[in-house]
Amino acid sequence: MALFSRTIPLLAVIAMTAFAPIAIAGWVTVKNDTTGSVTVQETVVVNGVVRKCKPVKLAAGETLREFQPKAGTKTIVVVESGLFGKTLYTGDLKWADGDSAFAIAKDGDKVQVAAVVDAPKAGGTARAQSPEIAKAPMVIKPR
Repeated sequence: MALFSRTIPLLAVIAMTAFAPIAIAGWVTVKNDTTGSVTVQETVVVNGVVRKCKPVKLAAGETLREFQPKAGTKTIVVVESGLFGKTLYTGDLKWADGDSAFAIAKDGDKVQVAAVVDAPKAGGTARAQSPEIAKAPMVIKPR
C-alpha cells in the first residue's frame, strides 16, 4: 500500500511533463551600434494611458538582452543620452519564437533599429540588415 501511494504522485508528475506542450522561448537582444550612448525605453498602454517603463542606458557597443517566453511586439523609444536628449527613434520591435536580435544604427542623420539577419550564438557576432552595418568590414586585431 505504501508503494502504491508513492508511485501515483510520481506517475502524475511524469505524465504532466511528458504531455505538456513545448514552449519555444528566446532572447531578444538590442545592440547599440552608434558612436554615442543612447537610452532605450519601452512604452506600454495600461487602461488607455501610455506608460513608460524603466529606461536603460546603452553606451556604444553595449547590448540589452531580455528573455521573452513567446513571440511578440514591443514599442520602444530611443533617446539621445544626456540632460536634454532628443528622441531619435520610436517604433515597434517584432520578434518570432526563438532568439531575435536588433541593432540601433545611424543611417545618415537618422537612427534606425534594424533586425539582425542571424541572431548571435553564445559569444558570437551577427550582421544587421541596416546598410551601414552590413557593409562595415569586420576588423580582427592581433594581440
